[in-house]
Amino acid sequence: MKSARFTSLVLLCALICGRGVMEAQGMAVPALTGMDAALARLFGEFTAFSADATVQVYDREEQEILSAPMKFAISDGNIRMDVEMSKLKSKDLPSGAAASLKQLGMETASTLILPEKGASYVIYPGLESILRVPLKPEALKSSGKDLRLEREEMGRETLDGHPCIRYRVNVSGASGATQKALTWNAQDLNGFPVQIQVLDGDHLVIMRFRKPNLAAPVASLFSLPGGYAQYDSQQALMQAVMMKAVSGFQGE
Repeated sequence: MKSARFTSLVLLCALICGRGVMEAQGMAVPALTGMDAALARLFGEFTAFSADATVQVYDREEQEILSAPMKFAISDGNIRMDVEMSKLKSKDLPSGAAASLKQLGMETASTLILPEKGASYVIYPGLESILRVPLKPEALKSSGKDLRLEREEMGRETLDGHPCIRYRVNVSGASGATQKALTWNAQDLNGFPVQIQVLDGDHLVIMRFRKPNLAAPVASLFSLPGGYAQYDSQQALMQAVMMKAVSGFQGE
């Protein structure tokens, strides 16, 4: 029984540390390692706020491959996302994943995108560990303020009770690269985009925001916790997680 349980933890850890969390969170916000400035630009004048969010990712066949509720906050280009991994739904996660994640200490994860530090950080409070992921060079070249936003009204509809104007949006930089998106801007929230839809490579990403708090989040949300072990590769983090898992099984 121990052997079977340990094998399932190994497989789960490989998914989470290898491509589960990083791909999931990388696709969920288009894209963590390259499009953070453009994403921030899509919010227009709303440069500091927090909200409940739901992220859905679809493949080219329009099949949902990921769904995750999260807490979302942004402040002057810095972005934070808090995810309860037990609530993340993905076809890559095996059954019983929630219980195994808790046992591994990976039941919650927070991602900080900090352009001034040149990296994003995935924080696992249960492991007291941080995974550092360098931002792509194109993300570091743009502060977001140099990006040009053009939008065209496409229609009107209601989302979650909010009367919205739907826009087709193009965000472009000096290099000529353009990120295309659709936004649903709520007229009763001074134009806040309650939904953003972006085509990120072969994936369609939809972000829905609820209960937005348009006050600036506290600065501490964008600070790294002290005393945590920091890893610069997924492999190193996975090795540390597996050593903890082995120790736990030996103690039974």
